[in-house]
Amino acid sequence: NGFAEKEGETYYVVNGKLTNNVNGIYRDSRDGQWKYVEKSKFTKATTIASNELGWWRVEDGIVNFKATGIYQNANGWFYCYNGQVNFNYNGFAEKEGETYYVVNGKLTNNVNGVYKDARDGQWKYVEKSKFTKATTIASNELGWWRVEDGIVNFKATGIYQNANGWFYCYNGKVNFNYNGFAEKGEETYYVVNGKLTNNVNGVYKDSRDGQWKYVENSKWTITDTIAKNDLGWWRIEGGVVNFKATGIYQNDNGWFYCYNGQVNFSYNGFAEKEGETYYVVNGKLTNNVNGIYKDTRDGKWKYVKNSKFTEET
Repeated sequence: NGFAEKEGETYYVVNGKLTNNVNGIYRDSRDGQWKYVEKSKFTKATTIASNELGWWRVEDGIVNFKATGIYQNANGWFYCYNGQVNFNYNGFAEKEGETYYVVNGKLTNNVNGVYKDARDGQWKYVEKSKFTKATTIASNELGWWRVEDGIVNFKATGIYQNANGWFYCYNGKVNFNYNGFAEKGEETYYVVNGKLTNNVNGVYKDSRDGQWKYVENSKWTITDTIAKNDLGWWRIEGGVVNFKATGIYQNDNGWFYCYNGQVNFSYNGFAEKEGETYYVVNGKLTNNVNGIYKDTRDGKWKYVKNSKFTEET
């Protein structure tokens, strides 16, 4: 049983007889090579073919035991290691200069997500089974991850985007439990449940630096105003609550009396606004207070006209 020549061609004979029904991979004991046989004839094809030992990468009719990668036959594309198809392999491999993820040794087009490449330890983004150098947020069974040029960036902390929106990542992973401030580019925003929207407004504490910051349409806004949260209304200066602010300050609704940064709607008395003294009622400055009122700060009784302390005789 073995190879022999007939009229310049090589064939495989069985029990000394040549037929046309021998197919597969056979060893040529004359040169030690494993050769591809089709209808009993040694055929210089490039394919993947089988014998009782497995399936093999064939190049010009000879098994290439150095072949490692993804190769094709009529049934599809398969992963070979040292020439043999490995049907237990799940991982990355190369095909014609590109990198793909194969499952059970076969390449399909339905693998998507983030997978670890055991060869270099990197976690890579796969789209339709192909390693794709995209910049996005993508998932696997462990969570959602920040991908940059196709590789998970485990140092990424901030707000990043995919087709579903903008999300907060910490050390590369989306944290859907996070409620707080984070950066997107050069700007600071407030995210809720790990996602950035445009409907967060008010005053929120930044746990990173301990400051209470003013948020408008989810963005930390550097302005001077009075704004609220569930604890009250607060004096904002440069986008941050000034807990030392005591006096009369303004927002779009008018002028209000603040003590240690917070509006005191129970306050009735004198306070300063821009170097002048006024009388506020229920924490708000109007222009309709007139008469004589006691200033509890110094014990003096003062004359008020149109809510303003007036030094008239």
